[in-house]
Amino acid sequence: MGKISCFIHVQVSDSFVLQPTQVTMLTVIYNTGSLLQTAKQLNISYQHAWNTVTHINRVAPLPVVELRRGGQKGGGAAITQYGAQILKDYTVIQIIIQKTVNQIETEMAM
Repeated sequence: MGKISCFIHVQVSDSFVLQPTQVTMLTVIYNTGSLLQTAKQLNISYQHAWNTVTHINRVAPLPVVELRRGGQKGGGAAITQYGAQILKDYTVIQIIIQKTVNQIETEMAM
């Protein structure tokens, strides 16, 4: 049998389902502190990154990303405490699921 792949979608609230692509974006924002750098690293437009973050903030129960508009001192993006907790929880879920997938693959290879 081939390799098993899982894509995790976590329903955070009735209106907010966290998808893998959003987790990737939030992780890059966390690491760079910049929406522009995030867009460049993910090879997406700045507008797409902006729209995604504003959508996440609109549907999440609490703000996930704090956006600061540019200007003389420059803008920025920061993951809120709530956003950091979501990323942490998602990572825990991902680790548990990957261990289960590895176990299934091992058992199927026997």
